[in-house]
This record gives sequence, C-alpha cells and structure tokens, in this order.
Amino acid sequence: MFKSCRRAWDLGSRSRQNYEPVQPTQAFDFDKAMHEALALYYFPGMWEWNREIVIPMVLEGFVRSMQEQRDRCLKRRAFSAEEEQAWNEHLDIGENILSHYAEWAPGVDRFEPIRVAPDFEVNIPNPARPDEDLATPGSTPVVPVRYRGRFDALVVNGHDAYWIIEHRIAAEAFADLDELLLDEQSVAACWAWQNFCPGMRIAGVIYNELCKIVPDRTAAMVPARAVLTPQIALERRTPPAKLQGLYRQAVKEPENRVEQQGNETFRRTQIARSQKEVESAGRQVALEALEIIDSKLRLYPNPMWVNCSRCDFRQPCRAMYEGADAAAILSTFYRKRSDDEFEPGRLGGSTFSMDRGAIPPNFVKED
Repeated sequence: MFKSCRRAWDLGSRSRQNYEPVQPTQAFDFDKAMHEALALYYFPGMWEWNREIVIPMVLEGFVRSMQEQRDRCLKRRAFSAEEEQAWNEHLDIGENILSHYAEWAPGVDRFEPIRVAPDFEVNIPNPARPDEDLATPGSTPVVPVRYRGRFDALVVNGHDAYWIIEHRIAAEAFADLDELLLDEQSVAACWAWQNFCPGMRIAGVIYNELCKIVPDRTAAMVPARAVLTPQIALERRTPPAKLQGLYRQAVKEPENRVEQQGNETFRRTQIARSQKEVESAGRQVALEALEIIDSKLRLYPNPMWVNCSRCDFRQPCRAMYEGADAAAILSTFYRKRSDDEFEPGRLGGSTFSMDRGAIPPNFVKED
C-alpha cells in the first residue's frame, strides 16, 4: 500500500490510522478460498496420503472458506442479487478447478512440502550500518523495525534445495514472464525467510498459476495426458531427502534460470533467484523502511485507476482531493480495528522463533 498510494497506506495501516470499512466492499474473496484449499492440498502432514482421501478434504476446505466469508459479510450487510449469483458461480468454478488440478499437479510436483502459509517476522538491518537493525525513532526501550509477511508454501526438492511456492489465481490469462521475473515481493520473502531461519538458503520461487475458467470449459481444457491415478502419482513423487544438520544443503544448483510447464488451465514457472538478487531485495526493503519511519515523511495520494478501482478509501480520498473535510466520512463509514483482533490459527504456522540472532531449536531427542 505504501508503494502504490501513501494516503491509502496512512489510512489503512495498523501502525498509522488503522481504518477499515464498516461494511465490507467485497462480498467474498475467491482467491483467499483457493489459497486455503491449496494449503490443505500441500499440507505436509497429508503429503503421503492417497489423493483420493485428500481431495474431498480440499474441496470441503474451499467450500468452508467461501461460506465463512459469506457469513462474515452477512453479519454486516446483505448480499445483492448480483453478489449472490457470483458467489454461487464461484463455488462451481472453484470446485471444478481444484478437482482437475488434483489430476494435473502430481505429474509436476517434484518436491516435498515443509510448511504451508508460514508467517515470518524479521528485524530490518540499517542500510547505513549493516551491524545494526533499524529502530523506531525515539523509542525507549528501543523498538526494532520489522518486516512481516507470509508466503504460500516452503518445499524441498530431490536435490535438497528449498523453494518458496506462490499460488496465483489468474482471471483470464497467465502472467507475462517478465512480470514474474520482476516480482519483488516473493524475492523479498526469500530474503526474509533466510533471516528467519539462519542457515537455510532459498533457491528461488515456484509460481503455481491456476486459470479461473467457467466450469463447462474447464474439463475440455485439461489435457488427458495430465490425468494420473493416485497410486501412480505417489510413485512418481520425489522421495524425501536425508537431513544434513538443521537444514538441508542443496547438492545441485538449478540448471536453468527459468523452467516452465503447463497447459491452458494450469502453469508452473520455476525461477531460480541468486543470492545477489535476494540481498538486493533486502536492501530495497531497508531503504523503503527508512522512508516509512522518517518523521518528515510526506503523505500524498497516487490517483491512478489501477490503484483507485480496488481501494477501500476511495470515498474519503475523493473528499480530500476536492478540499473537503473527510472526518465525517471516516467516522460514519469506517472504524478503527481493535487491538484484540487476530487471525485464527492456520495449518503450517510457526511453533518456535527463528528470528535474527535467535537460538535454533534443539531437535536432538534426549533419553
């Protein structure tokens, strides 16, 4: 938000004005439901299970997420007729896509999942003094500036190399390759996770794209050669490698910078990221953090339709843009988030701290 529009960031950031709409502008989030379903599909504890057992659980997770979003919205406002129709259509679309994905994915899943939807939170080094971390100006005691985030999955392949997976739900067409190559958020996640887990090296990012296609077209667009029985799928998976210390060390570097495979419905793009790229992403995060904590930070809007069309703060921003007082709009149509709001527990979440300077957990089993 900070990079796209500083005014929207100032209004919505939890560390700034902390506003959110009283009534949700979006009735449901299809992408969120799909991500939660894929987290179930790649849950490490079920990775060796027969897919015939897993798929019903994945579909149930998708429907449950859609229903929970619907229930939350209905507590604050009613669905319109168009939203009701869209919600039902997206239920069919999601179930259809996930069913066909379960037939396609085993043929290209050459890895073992380690975590799904893991959170990270790391101190940001001071770019002017690499031995120090950035701190909130004037804080006593010193409060470090931290970079917090989440990615979809962490996996390890047959060469003991760790990769981050990013699931993408494409509306009509897959992303251009240059868009993936220039994706700074995932590279920053590589940097953050390497700091979160000292000693682990991330080889790169695997972009897992699923095209959102209407149900009556999906079946025709999944090639028959992609269909595998659950037993064959299990036999073709890469077996888990042996641990070498706390983390595995890759025995082979990626042969190609980019590897891509798929069809009109699903596409898998693997992009290797060098350590120079990862370190550069960390420096970028640090430079942007310096701006954010600057007491003389200038706040201004960035009125571009690509930003404004999906912005929750378009109404108060338009009032400010016209020179009017937006306080009445904010007090009527927005609310401050409470401090006790939290997100329910998720599969694959962290159970111990692995921050900069933290002592790694002892995995040695004592008698």
